[in-house]
Parts: sequence; structure tokens; C-alpha cells
Amino acid sequence: MHRFACTALLLSGLVLPLRAQEPQPSVIIAHTTPKAIGEAMRDALKAQNFKLWSNGKKRIVLVQPRGNIAQATGEIIRVRLEVGFTVEEVPEGHRVTVADETLIGERSIGMEQRRPQDLERNRQSYQNLLNQVKATLEAGAGAPEAAQ
Repeated sequence: MHRFACTALLLSGLVLPLRAQEPQPSVIIAHTTPKAIGEAMRDALKAQNFKLWSNGKKRIVLVQPRGNIAQATGEIIRVRLEVGFTVEEVPEGHRVTVADETLIGERSIGMEQRRPQDLERNRQSYQNLLNQVKATLEAGAGAPEAAQ
């Protein structure tokens, strides 16, 4: 009986790291540009107060202000959530993948504390966002063709 419990414990230790190696949420979007992808993400998350922080050819960053947090010392820290996506050009279009989620506490200009967050807990939400952006952009790309 003891041997079984040890084996189960060892196996559970192996299963968790394997799960952590799953690929991050990702989609390939045809007939679009990184700029349009970033704008569609911003629009999809506007109701949640996300803003488009940067929108480059290889990386898109969205931020969500979380407010000011008073510390025991009396200091006020401005907190925001930053979510980064990589953009990779592939033959079928652009692959967009969630890259990181970081909670940032800004003490003063240039002085910030960064805490990476666990992407696993929001995995399905990120995949839903990417699927929504893909559907929006590909539907928009198909509309002019249908009109011709």
C-alpha cells in the first residue's frame, strides 16, 4: 500500500510539469496586419478597460489600469496589468500567441515592481479572446470579396 502511494505521488509530480509545457493560447489569422490585430484586441477588451500600450510587427501589449494601492508606509503605488502577445508572420497569415501577463506596481517614474502572473489560470479566456479577434478580422477580410 505504501509503495502505491509513493508511486502515485511521483507520477503526479510528473504530470504537473507536463501540463505546464502545453503551448500557450494561439491562433493564426489570415489576411490581416499586426496593427489590425492589436486594434481588434483593444476593441474586444475595451469594456474591461484595456488599452493598447504598444502595437509592433512582432509584439502587441495591452494594459489594464488596476488603480492606486495605499501601502502601510503611506506610499501610493499605481498598479496595472500588462498582457503581451507575440506576432509571427507565417505563410497562412500571422500567428498570435499570448506570451506573458505581468502585474506592475509603479512607485514613481522609472521605479516599478514587476510580478509575472500564471497564464494557466486565464488560459481559456485568452484562447477565447484570440478566437474572437480571428473571427472578427477574417469576417472583415472576407466582406469586400463577397461584395465584388
